[in-house]
Amino acid sequence: MTRLQWVLLALSVAAAAVLVGSWDRSADKEAITREDANEGEPDLYMEKAVISQFDVVGNLRYQLKASKISHFADRRVTQLQAPALELLRNDGPPWVATAADGEVDYAAPAAASAEGKPPAALHTDRDTTNSMTILGGSATASNETVHLTNGVTLSRNDGVHYVRLTTNRLTVMPVTRDAHTDAPVLIVTDTGRTIASGMSGELETGRLQLFSDSRQRVTTIVNSLTH
Repeated sequence: MTRLQWVLLALSVAAAAVLVGSWDRSADKEAITREDANEGEPDLYMEKAVISQFDVVGNLRYQLKASKISHFADRRVTQLQAPALELLRNDGPPWVATAADGEVDYAAPAAASAEGKPPAALHTDRDTTNSMTILGGSATASNETVHLTNGVTLSRNDGVHYVRLTTNRLTVMPVTRDAHTDAPVLIVTDTGRTIASGMSGELETGRLQLFSDSRQRVTTIVNSLTH
């Protein structure tokens, strides 16, 4: 499991523990009926949630906000409504990705899956604002992938220069800072605009690779200079 999965699993177990009580045979029958009725329901549900990840020295690496988060442990997936993902950079303004919908899936880290337990440096915190903090993360301990869909924007703005990409779907790896899409993209900057059939980007360096196909060639329009 990844760090985020262990956080969500811990919260699910804690919530379930509150409901544990004495059971009789009739209660067991009712529980089975409720289990059948609730099949497909999320193991954890939060509104106005914030998930933050820090590195081993305490620097904020990324923050994921959503109006609603629904976690499904059996499917190893977390569904998001109105997600906003902020990726902090070592040198420069952050990248911010937003969308109407999103989903987080996971690839089990090799070290954790081999031993069957979470990373040793994992700590979590949750308060009444539905925030979760993940501390002590490393690039090798987690491999979350965030899939954004419907009205996706990816932007960076330092006050003078800006980049704003719009598309219908985008996949972001928060730990490695990679992003890609095979959907058409429109990129607007302070110097012009570009359209392409797809994009692959290294967000830490700000390097974007654009793609073309038989229907859409990479086309750039440069803003006219005024004096």
